[in-house]
Amino acid sequence: MVIGSDAADQRDQTWEVVGGGDNGGLVVRESRELTSPQEPERLSTGALVGQLKLAGERLHFERLTGTGPDRGWVSISLKGKALLVKSNRRPTESEAAARAKEKLPRPEVVAALQQASEALAAGAKFEAANDAFTAMAAVWGSCKASRPQLLLARGLLLWRWSLLGKALAHLKEADSQGATGASLALLAQKICLSQWLDARRHAEELGRRDVLEVLDHWETAACKMDLFFPRSTAMVPQPAEVMPGIRMTDMLMPISEDVELGARLLLQVDQAGKALSQKPLVLCFHREDESVDALMNQGGLFEPFQSAGVSIIAVGYRGYGFSSGTPSQTSLNSDAGSVCDSLPKLFKDHSLPWPWPGRLVLYGSALGSRVASYLAGVRGSQFFDGGVVLESAWCGSYAPGAEPPPEPQEGPSVRGRFRLRVRNEEMSEVAADVGSLCRKLLDQAGAQHSEVFGHLRDNEDLLRGFDGRLLVLHGDQDLVTPVSHAERLCAAAESASRKLVIMSGKGADTLRADTRYADALKMFFTGS
Repeated sequence: MVIGSDAADQRDQTWEVVGGGDNGGLVVRESRELTSPQEPERLSTGALVGQLKLAGERLHFERLTGTGPDRGWVSISLKGKALLVKSNRRPTESEAAARAKEKLPRPEVVAALQQASEALAAGAKFEAANDAFTAMAAVWGSCKASRPQLLLARGLLLWRWSLLGKALAHLKEADSQGATGASLALLAQKICLSQWLDARRHAEELGRRDVLEVLDHWETAACKMDLFFPRSTAMVPQPAEVMPGIRMTDMLMPISEDVELGARLLLQVDQAGKALSQKPLVLCFHREDESVDALMNQGGLFEPFQSAGVSIIAVGYRGYGFSSGTPSQTSLNSDAGSVCDSLPKLFKDHSLPWPWPGRLVLYGSALGSRVASYLAGVRGSQFFDGGVVLESAWCGSYAPGAEPPPEPQEGPSVRGRFRLRVRNEEMSEVAADVGSLCRKLLDQAGAQHSEVFGHLRDNEDLLRGFDGRLLVLHGDQDLVTPVSHAERLCAAAESASRKLVIMSGKGADTLRADTRYADALKMFFTGS
């Protein structure tokens, strides 16, 4: 969307209800779909409403005068007859005062919101958050007018306590219902989660040039990171049996108009060719110097998966394997989310069940650990019900007072590689600027105590709220990423069922050759 368009001013458009006079007003529904539940009250004829969103012939409104629901969706016309018309009229002072008084939250709502604010503060205990959730739930049914602000408060609380996926859903719903400050809070969280593409679109819609300048600064610094080493792989056009009981199928996942990510499915099948779907499926994000063929080409790497009866779908990054596009940190997290969203249709198109009956496991190695940590934090154990495996993973946290990631003890060349892949001084400075921006947005949204949670999320921050099964594998002689990274990641995932396995090895090849690597994976896949 072009900056400077009137998109940011759409909520200033007023409509007047001209239809429904013979029926006691207009039918109002909870969402855009005509099949969504109908509100018990009708929107009175003659009422003025403010536009929250216009989607074709459906209007999401906030009532300014008249009677009826405070918010909802209505049709602006029916069979060619106008039900609402745009109007330049604004509520009179007396009408505005009456509406403002009507919108004042009840004392019990004010008390619940105050509890939520206190639970956001530094030093607050999780019990305070539980008490706030209980207080908000108690007033939810009787205070419909306050629900958008309650949703916003709940979203901020979930964010504060690292339940990031649920927080994102609450903030999106609060924004869709027109909660004051929700759009800015949602933008701040997208930035904190490194959802750079979505954040840029959001900032453009709001006309926030200050945000775009910071995003540009981050992208410039990110481009200097020596993070990607693309490997090409030819796409195999037809499914093929690559070893007994293993059928390989190459697929393309549409991500945007001009980008498709390549995925390679290694499916365990029985003698009749039927998928062994009662065993786990592993969604795999590979290292920065591998491709989707790494599992098959590096002697015996697939063996622990094969012997456990596990199927794998490995997904390439932009510019890797047979994926199109150019590798970019800017698109890394957004692409990972799109992959998860694409899986149901992809599997249906290949006559495979979804959700996967044998549970879904997430696996990330090195660069893939960044993607896996992000998905674990945002999608959680409900999506990855089989757990998460991190191999040769990088730690890191931008939380207030957090220590920087441990650097290797080897010479300057190795430390240089580390700083180009994991964290350097410029990226730390940019991350601090991003955090300052997010706290500014949260302050403008009316959120309190933003200094506690308004910061960029790195791997440790993302794993804090993950409450599923977690396996961390690391070599004790890893030259670039010290083993203390694995220890910090495991410690950060305090809500998860955790297991750390340290084995002999400097790099991926020697690490994966250790018998403890195969044993740990087999035990994890079988639930031992």
